[in-house]
Amino acid sequence: MLEDSIPLHSPTWKEMAFFFVSGAIIGIPVNAYLHNNLMDVITGISPFYLLIICELVLCPFIEEFSKVFGLIYRHGETQQSFFKLAVLSGLGFGIAEFLILSFDTRTFFVINFSGIFFHPLTVAITAYGLATNQAFRYYFLAVFFHFLNNLFLILLPSNIIALLTSVGIVIITYFIVRKIQNKTKNQFMA
Repeated sequence: MLEDSIPLHSPTWKEMAFFFVSGAIIGIPVNAYLHNNLMDVITGISPFYLLIICELVLCPFIEEFSKVFGLIYRHGETQQSFFKLAVLSGLGFGIAEFLILSFDTRTFFVINFSGIFFHPLTVAITAYGLATNQAFRYYFLAVFFHFLNNLFLILLPSNIIALLTSVGIVIITYFIVRKIQNKTKNQFMA
């Protein structure tokens, strides 16, 4: 058994730094690749519907997968250490996305700021599912929160209302993640 051959392990600061960076250098390119290739497949519809399909349907699925991608083959971790590495990966992804959206697309940076906090939370939800053999259930929960966040950011008429709604979703997601974090154990993943 795995438990007999590998001692419990807590990530070092170097491992944590690696997963923080991997959120940006693995998550963002995987996200961009999948997003761009799927966008190329969708042709012949109006820009508004393309935006809706991409940002509300495809983006949550792609981003939630991309953020956890670097963690999928991680073995020998406890639920708690895997959860911690996932949060760091999501933070790296969130900061990189914030910088890209704020400077490359020239969107109002305050609107993008909540993503720095949102992405670590949703990847933590997915990671808990992976750690407890309930991956699809928790992956779809993370996708649902991502969908809601994007829905309000796209459809609300003003940047301030969109920001406040996004912050509200981040706060709700935070409390759910805290409940999930309290369920993690210092034992090997299921």
